[in-house]
Amino acid sequence: MKAVAKVLAAIMLLAVLMAGEAFAARKIVVIDATGNIKGTEQAAAEFTKRTGIEVECIATTWTQYETRVRSMIAAGLPFDVVRVDQARAYQSKALDFIVPLDKYMERDRFDKSDFPDPVINYWAFKPTGQHFFIPYEVSSTVLWYSAAHFKEAGLERLPTRWGHSALQWDSFVETARKLTRDLDGDGKIDRWGLEFPTQFGWLYVGIWGQQWVDPYNNRFLGATPPLIDAINKWMDLSLTYMVTPRWGAHSGVQYSMRIGQTPPPAFAANTQAYELAVAPMPWGTQSAMQGGINGWAMSKTAQDPEAAWEFIKFFTADDGVMYWADYRSGNAPVVNRRYYRQWTEQFQTRYSLTLEDVYSMLEGSNYFWDVPLLISPNWTQIQGPFIAALTAVAKGEKSTAQAMGEIETTINTLLKEAPFTW
Repeated sequence: MKAVAKVLAAIMLLAVLMAGEAFAARKIVVIDATGNIKGTEQAAAEFTKRTGIEVECIATTWTQYETRVRSMIAAGLPFDVVRVDQARAYQSKALDFIVPLDKYMERDRFDKSDFPDPVINYWAFKPTGQHFFIPYEVSSTVLWYSAAHFKEAGLERLPTRWGHSALQWDSFVETARKLTRDLDGDGKIDRWGLEFPTQFGWLYVGIWGQQWVDPYNNRFLGATPPLIDAINKWMDLSLTYMVTPRWGAHSGVQYSMRIGQTPPPAFAANTQAYELAVAPMPWGTQSAMQGGINGWAMSKTAQDPEAAWEFIKFFTADDGVMYWADYRSGNAPVVNRRYYRQWTEQFQTRYSLTLEDVYSMLEGSNYFWDVPLLISPNWTQIQGPFIAALTAVAKGEKSTAQAMGEIETTINTLLKEAPFTW
């Protein structure tokens, strides 16, 4: 009996050792488009501490993303998790790089209510409602401004509530007009009310409920009256109201407000002097926040799907949310509401902002509004004539109707040559 007991004990010990060895050997491969792979590795190390699962981090770029993924699959080099933005998310689904996550979400009772609805469901595969990606942050477009400049112009700080009447378009333009000033009395503007809008404002036509393409992303709407009216409003800031400099004379000038995902460098470098502040986007017929969603997806080549899912959960619904913000990201608002407070405290300290200012950034995710034209497979070919047309309008060389009408056929042809695929 003693001999049998010894044999059984030895077998059990061997089984335990083998199980421990197998657990210790668990490893996943993660692809991240980044120039800061060290930050990715530091965040991944926190995941390994929590789970014991090793992580190999592979760096690529958004430009090389498709080529890198295709080459790894073709060479039989499996990977488990990939970081995606809007364009790469749709691209990955269309090219069958990734798998749906719904069975894991349902099994683990993954709480989608922790996320703003427009963000968590933005990547839902519309024909079936499946989720192939889970977001962790949104690069939010907001209105950055100098409260010190507002004081000098006799203006109150802007409200922090989305949809406030003081941020309605006409009120916003009037505020910009009051901030546009000749400070030394020489008859020339020394400080503009608003920085020249990024990409001529074409990314922000959502505040009038407009899109550049139809819902199927196969017909260009830029030459339609509602879209022409929307882009004219942005162009009028320089061409008519003169609250922002003309295109070509917009570099190296002073201004009091900026629409963007990051604060003006001068304001960020001296937050106390400028009294850096944040307000929601101005609105036309509705509140809309254009931004960039970043998230995680599971590869169809995943060798350990359960470990891959643990990684995705950790960085979207667990402490990995803040580890990622600390080591790898930091400036983009998180989208899991359970981590709003921690992220707010971190960001508030970094830029000496008020609590209300920071929460206005987080609330922007509830008004997320994307620009589907950007995810057209032919966007690279579309971009040239499209931006050239907008530049001609910004310079006052052509009307919006003329410029958009001239490129309508070209862009429609490009959209049809490479149709968007769910």
